[in-house]
Amino acid sequence: MTVIVFQPLYLVVVGGVVMFLLLVFQTLLGLRVIKLQGALHSKVHRYIAFALIALALGHGTYALGTVVFGWF
Repeated sequence: MTVIVFQPLYLVVVGGVVMFLLLVFQTLLGLRVIKLQGALHSKVHRYIAFALIALALGHGTYALGTVVFGWF
């Protein structure tokens, strides 16, 4: 049984913008332009990194499905 998932184009655009904004926030946090104190800095940095990895995996999976399998 083959499952084909269709997503509207605006979800792809919104996902890309959210990933870009998270990446900018992660960079500013890592450069300490945005200053957080102590353990909070590490926790926020770590959670955003996990969110970016999850979004990147989803984005890559969707792109692979689109190009190889023609889902979209």
